[in-house]
Amino acid sequence: MTTTPADCAREIVDGLARGNNRLLVGNGAKALHWISRLFPNSYGALMRRKLGI
Repeated sequence: MTTTPADCAREIVDGLARGNNRLLVGNGAKALHWISRLFPNSYGALMRRKLGI
């Protein structure tokens, strides 16, 4: 899951221009946001397992 600096900058500028309060930047940002919202108690364990920690 990598996003180029140019793509990140474009997403940030577009979000600021729209007046968004929250900017989710990067390929997996939206998925991670929703996983953390849907599974708040087990999100940490899911991420540790995925990262192999």
